[in-house]
Amino acid sequence: MDVKKLIEKYHKAHSEHPCCEGCGAVIQESDASDVEYVKTKRRSELFIHKGCVNEVWR
Repeated sequence: MDVKKLIEKYHKAHSEHPCCEGCGAVIQESDASDVEYVKTKRRSELFIHKGCVNEVWR
C-alpha cells in the first residue's frame, strides 16, 4: 500500500493534511515512510506515526 498517495488523496479531499491519532502532529507526504494507515469498518481513515501506535492501542 502506498501511504504517500493516500496522504495526497486525503489532502485533496479534505483541503488539509491528516493528523496523527497518537500525537496530533500534522502528517506530510514526506513522512510517509514512518506512517501507518488504517481504514476502519465505518470507512474512517486513520494515519498514525509508527512510533505512536503503542499510544493509540495499548
